Amino acid sequence: MRTILILLLALVLTFQVSALEIMPMPPYPDRTGFGSNQWYSVFLDGEGEALIAAKLQVYNAGQDPIDTVTLEIPGASVRIMVLLQELPTKQQQCVQQETYCAAYSPESVCTAWGPGGAGDCVKFEKPCMRQEQRCVQHQETVGYPYTYVPINSPKETLSQSTKMTVPLAHKIDAQQQGTLLIYYKAADVAEKSLGVWTFDVETLKWGLDTNQVRVAVNVEPGFFLKGQNAEVEYRPAMVGAFAAAKEMTVAAPSPELSDASNRIMYEQGWVRETRGLDPWESFRVQGAYSKSRFLLQKTAVFITLLVIAGLLAGGIFGVRRLMRWRVQTNTPSLVIVGGLVSSVVLMVSWWLIVFVMKNLSRWMNYRYSELVIPIALLASIVWFLVWMFGPAVFVGAKTENMIAGILTLVCTIGWLVLLLIGVVIVLSATMGSSGIYGALSL
Repeated sequence: MRTILILLLALVLTFQVSALEIMPMPPYPDRTGFGSNQWYSVFLDGEGEALIAAKLQVYNAGQDPIDTVTLEIPGASVRIMVLLQELPTKQQQCVQQETYCAAYSPESVCTAWGPGGAGDCVKFEKPCMRQEQRCVQHQETVGYPYTYVPINSPKETLSQSTKMTVPLAHKIDAQQQGTLLIYYKAADVAEKSLGVWTFDVETLKWGLDTNQVRVAVNVEPGFFLKGQNAEVEYRPAMVGAFAAAKEMTVAAPSPELSDASNRIMYEQGWVRETRGLDPWESFRVQGAYSKSRFLLQKTAVFITLLVIAGLLAGGIFGVRRLMRWRVQTNTPSLVIVGGLVSSVVLMVSWWLIVFVMKNLSRWMNYRYSELVIPIALLASIVWFLVWMFGPAVFVGAKTENMIAGILTLVCTIGWLVLLLIGVVIVLSATMGSSGIYGALSL
């Protein structure tokens, strides 16, 4: 019996080492919010530095135009690489056209005759040989790609931040929005300890009420980010777009920067967001990453080890006490096997019942499914009650010992807990959290 318990513990711990943390799906940004917004795409490298692409949407809630925006970027060592103002590319679109003659015949022909007949021509005209269309009314529209204006802003280095007063190339009128793109590197945002980098990324501050802040964090290939269901490969296209922007000296449209600007708002990875920041407030995102999944999960491994050790210790203690009772010699095995069989049947039954319930409406007409589903639910409840308490009643009656029956019920619950832990760990290690939800609910 001890050998079986030790093997079970080793199996569970083996799966736990490679397990991924179960986290909800990252939220998508809300672009319908009215006001000022901030979006960030953060890339963490293996040296504790962060490469950050920020898109800032500035809303002018006042009555006078805004020609400067003051920003404070937290960090003792911040290097601004690209600073751009994003402008809509205005185009003239034709909304009304007319047809005209672009080429006339060199010879005139008669188009009207007098009372004298064919020889009495009163009107000659040159026929049109080619017709074309021209626009007679235009309308200004916003086209793609956006236009980007490079900005040179003086920087003031403070003790723990960098402050800038950004002169806007185009003022933001009252009740209108403007957009800034900042590409910068922040050093010392992560500290390494025992093979794990712990990072603390803080968003910039400004004197505006902020509707939404969204931060998406990714790591260098070869690292694992705690809380992220799967490794997301960082797309180098964004880096290339901003690298090309360093050479910009005049305003110019850029499809690459336009794509990068839009992607910042929807960047995948480890996503955190908040809303309703007051002026000069910031949002801090903290987490950890490492080259080893085991090191990232060492706390979960330790807690799981304690829980399983406690369960096993309790089980061993109960078995030893059971062995001391002077009842039939096969009582301990009946209790353990009865609890195991009951828990396995309950687990398999639960999986099958969930599968049937989810697919019942597809297998039969919805009119019949409305009648069958309540009956199936009632039958399932009875089935679970029978297999939860039935083995305990059977063992108690067979051994003529009520304590043995109660221990069988306790053993059933214990086996269920261990089986559930094992299933969750195996699925999380092989498929991630989305795989767990799908497999457990089918």
